[in-house]
Amino acid sequence: MSHNYKLADISNPAQVAERPRCSVPIARLYVCKEGQPEAFQNTGKPADRDRLAATRALVMERFGPRTADAPKGLNCERYILAALERWITVTCRTEDSRRCYADRMWAWVAFSGRRSLSAQTDTPARAVADWLYALESQGRSARTIVCYRETLRSWFTWLFERDLVRRSPVTRDVRRLHRIDRGAVCKANGRRQALTPGEARRTATWSLRTAPAVAGFAVLLQLTAGLRSQEVAQLERRHLVCRMVEDGERSVEVWTLTVPGKGQRTRSVRLEPVAVAAWRRYAQAGRLQGERGPLLRAPGGGHYDRRSIQRWAKSAAAVVGRRLEISSHDLRHTAATQLLEHGARMDEVQALLGHASIETTKTCYIVDARPMRTTTGITAETEAS
Repeated sequence: MSHNYKLADISNPAQVAERPRCSVPIARLYVCKEGQPEAFQNTGKPADRDRLAATRALVMERFGPRTADAPKGLNCERYILAALERWITVTCRTEDSRRCYADRMWAWVAFSGRRSLSAQTDTPARAVADWLYALESQGRSARTIVCYRETLRSWFTWLFERDLVRRSPVTRDVRRLHRIDRGAVCKANGRRQALTPGEARRTATWSLRTAPAVAGFAVLLQLTAGLRSQEVAQLERRHLVCRMVEDGERSVEVWTLTVPGKGQRTRSVRLEPVAVAAWRRYAQAGRLQGERGPLLRAPGGGHYDRRSIQRWAKSAAAVVGRRLEISSHDLRHTAATQLLEHGARMDEVQALLGHASIETTKTCYIVDARPMRTTTGITAETEAS
């Protein structure tokens, strides 16, 4: 019997009164691979037993019989209950991630009506695509839809690894529906990314030695000055000014960058030595055209677009093996975090990043805070080292 429910129909208990039954071949194959559903006991360390118990309670609340204590229960059959429990247990490590995966799977099972394990194994790619389109029609953002899609891909990959499905219905065409960078998916899941001090040092070294001069300078502007990719792309040559400042008995160069921010606001950023070195390297490459025009001049003239800046940031993240995790905006996260760890005040970091509210700086850009010094401390390895 086919069960096709809408999300609004699940509130009616009569819609889920009948408990579906898994087909005999799939049930036998599941028992062959995983054993009886009741055999998944709480074994191992106390922490593992607590995690298994919490996962089992969560699955029963979402997918078990509908009761007064579990008003959202979908009354799924026991094999899919056992499969969901094992999949969530091995996939998720925190309580928030377990609840997040359970909520997404609840939405999928409620929409598709596939409440047995055999029905899940018969899922075509078209059913997944229809669900993603339904989420889009509800006004969900593209990143949220990708999170739902990646959850389904993890679920069907788990079934494929146990020979319960021949291929995942989350095909390449389905993944093209809402193409979002994996770093954006991590942010949508609430996980903020930042380079460690060692990774930042390796990235700065790559920017000064190996990377193209323009790419290295753009990466260091984001990594040390906290600029957005769009801000880097819009910079003009007139925005960068060098002036001499008296420091005791000697004069030192101070490089200042006036950054046009959102709206009509601007902010002044002092370049750190590693960024100044990248600028001198870029200037020696012969790409400058006088004192006017774009600061980062494209080969055909004019500005680079923000996509080019973001691609260079991805190349820098690949140097430390985190290309799938780190995006262009995470270099800005790194600058804010390193500044605070080296002793900068929160209001100074807020002014550098150009935030209207200090709460944005605290909640979205600071990953860790241990006071040390007053600059990011990011340097590049010298030739001698």
